[in-house]
Amino acid sequence: QRVPQIVAVKPTMVFVLAGTNSLHYPKKMFESEYDKLISTIRLMLPNIDMVLFNIIPQCDGKLGKMSNNKIIRERNLFIKDYAKNRNIPVIDLYSLYVDKRTLNLNQEFTTDGVHLNNKAYSIWSKALEKYLITNQ
Repeated sequence: QRVPQIVAVKPTMVFVLAGTNSLHYPKKMFESEYDKLISTIRLMLPNIDMVLFNIIPQCDGKLGKMSNNKIIRERNLFIKDYAKNRNIPVIDLYSLYVDKRTLNLNQEFTTDGVHLNNKAYSIWSKALEKYLITNQ
């Protein structure tokens, strides 16, 4: 649904974060829809650079559920393999925000268990720098 919006701005580079809102999809459906999204972007914008993000962990909160992290880890393995097979770089957001002890989203980075706060976005911006600086 968002591909026409992406195409309309005529980007030279696209960063894709997808999957958080489709954790309830069955595995095959998620994989098919993910491929459809990436393939459609590639078809509509064949000359762009693309970078994928994996899915950020969650913690219990107003919107988050730590019980989602098992499926997030499984989906992230799919994203990693998918990107490797298509030679697309992946920024590992999961590792940036996971509490290594609990394997949940570190609570210092969220207000509701899903969405990130300013401290977390500062870390994210640093992860983007190497892609943005080399592609100016």
